[in-house]
Amino acid sequence: MAINERGIGDLQCIGRVCCGSRDDATRGSFRAGASMNYDPTKTTPPTQSTPLPELRDGLLGSTASVPSFDHRGTEPQIIEAAADANAVIETNEPADLQQQPVVLKTGRVAADQPGRRGLEAKAATTAALADEPDERPAGAPDLTLLFPSLLPVPPFPLDALPPGLRKTIDQLLKVRLTDPAFVATAAFATIAGALGTAVYLQVSPAEQEPCSIYGINIGATHTGKTVAYDFTAGELERLDMETALQSRVPAGRQRIAKVVEQERDRRLRQAIRQGIKVGEADFAVFEEEPPAAPAGLHTTNDATYAGLLDILEQQPRGILLTHQEVRSLVRGTMLRSPAGRAILLQGYDGGPYRRSLHKHPTLIPALQFSLCGATQPSRVVEVLDSDGDGFASRCLLAYPDIQYRADLPDRPNAKPIGFGPLLRRLSALPAGATTFGGQAVQLEVHGWHKLKSANRPWSKLAADLSGDALVSAFARARSHALRIALVIEIAEHGLAGKSGLPRYVTEETMRVAIHLVNTFYLPSAERALSHMRGVGDTDAFLRRIARWIAQNVDARGQFNVRVLRMLPRSPTRDAAIWEPIIDRLLQARCITTLQGNGKAGRPRGDFIADAAFVAAALTLA
Repeated sequence: MAINERGIGDLQCIGRVCCGSRDDATRGSFRAGASMNYDPTKTTPPTQSTPLPELRDGLLGSTASVPSFDHRGTEPQIIEAAADANAVIETNEPADLQQQPVVLKTGRVAADQPGRRGLEAKAATTAALADEPDERPAGAPDLTLLFPSLLPVPPFPLDALPPGLRKTIDQLLKVRLTDPAFVATAAFATIAGALGTAVYLQVSPAEQEPCSIYGINIGATHTGKTVAYDFTAGELERLDMETALQSRVPAGRQRIAKVVEQERDRRLRQAIRQGIKVGEADFAVFEEEPPAAPAGLHTTNDATYAGLLDILEQQPRGILLTHQEVRSLVRGTMLRSPAGRAILLQGYDGGPYRRSLHKHPTLIPALQFSLCGATQPSRVVEVLDSDGDGFASRCLLAYPDIQYRADLPDRPNAKPIGFGPLLRRLSALPAGATTFGGQAVQLEVHGWHKLKSANRPWSKLAADLSGDALVSAFARARSHALRIALVIEIAEHGLAGKSGLPRYVTEETMRVAIHLVNTFYLPSAERALSHMRGVGDTDAFLRRIARWIAQNVDARGQFNVRVLRMLPRSPTRDAAIWEPIIDRLLQARCITTLQGNGKAGRPRGDFIADAAFVAAALTLA
């Protein structure tokens, strides 16, 4: 994707315009438009999409895309190694599987391999049967259906950022293993949380946008999510810790205050016993000093909505919800309740909140949150899916294709500056009494025209696509672009050493924000939401059943469906689930029907599994 002279990222392939049928509209919005530059010298190829053959009865739809790399640890090398008779496949071994000699069709006995037991021995044995031609499926099996497919996402356009932000993020990337998308997304959310109600964006005389961003990084273990969190939200948490320590009353002063309190009570009781009316005594010297105001903290890990409301009653600035596993926040004991979920959704747009507690209602002038956290692909459905309440579309999702680096970065002589000084300066700005009571930053007229032009394709796609969550993501693209532009403008202003806040969001900053949304954040949202919709369908059972078949085939790769279905610890005994899955495995040539079974010409349910399929299925978690 490139930026044209009008400042709008060219959407090369979005939705139904370029991606084929209506059935495929929600799967491939950015598939063909993603610019993937392939370098043959690199070990990891770029993510590509391979169309699968059409399956009968519409089991898979018209087409499906399967990239060559899966973030959950599935690599294409596994498929290639599956046919290698010498491949060692590490997996958990059930106690009931023992190593036994195997008699091949030719009469020879498979060699005993010391150290290989259980599933490893079965994988090696079934791979050794790959050269046996009889009763094997014609042609290589299509093993791609065993591994979850993910839509491709272009790399994060780090070069599009202004010089200050680009340099700061680049310095962090040189000393720690992480992805620029993780650092940028966490930085946007953290900066918004540090500012809170201190600033808002004046889009037009009739429209304002609060400084609030819900940033969630999605990636497998050891992809750098924690590193990005530590350099952004972690810095703000350390500032809060310094503030709390400075405002803490020393233990000695606490003991003195307790003694004074006891003495005051003793004198009051003595005066009452002597018959002196309380109103006639002068107790001014014993008047209690007003309690010190709590330290103005900017972050919290509290997962209860009652605790969040208590914090916001004490400070009008708003709060940044932070957690390295964001599921603990949004799916906590209280926030997953209807009342907690409503507060979380309203906190994105700010505004007053009336709280009724013990018949004494209170008014919170600014119910405003930002959110910074991360999660793993396997937990996306738990974090984002909540009956289509709109939380997923409010989130700025970063779900990049991670290019793993084998070598550690060079050891730095000093810690990089990072975002610490910037966050310290921004958190010291005076907060507004309400969501829109702080300082206003105006959107330039030319920036407004850029946004207006970019909003047309977003609105058209929101009307054309299907799926409530994906439609909402495109509908909120305008809001994401405005908030990203505000944060980038303020961050660049502070990193340049300037005091205060900028007066305007410039046309160039608006152009950068639109480019980030078009080239990275919308494809990431589509990928995450498509992944969310795929969890819970028959593919999850397909992988479990495929592994169950691979664990229970005999030495010749043969099995009976009804026997496997009724075995103890079977994934499911429901025939309605097994039948379409067996159909798909037949179409993919992973298994084939044994001929000549049944009196009426119908098969008894006996099949033979391809050796490569068995070896690959044993690697599934």
